[in-house]
Amino acid sequence: MDIGEQSVDHLNKHIDEGFSEIMANYVVDYVQWLEEDGDVYIAYAPMLNTNVIALFPPFIPTGANNT
Repeated sequence: MDIGEQSVDHLNKHIDEGFSEIMANYVVDYVQWLEEDGDVYIAYAPMLNTNVIALFPPFIPTGANNT
């Protein structure tokens, strides 16, 4: 599985499990990824027509150099 597929799985898991109540009540405007410290990525998603922003847990791709 490449990094793109892993990142989609990561977001889907957290949208379905950790953010299900927010996602049931709001619509995601867009998702933006921020690179943090090399191989760690953090996504956030502002909700359409609100001041609500979902900040997802860090994503570390499989095989990343995590020393």
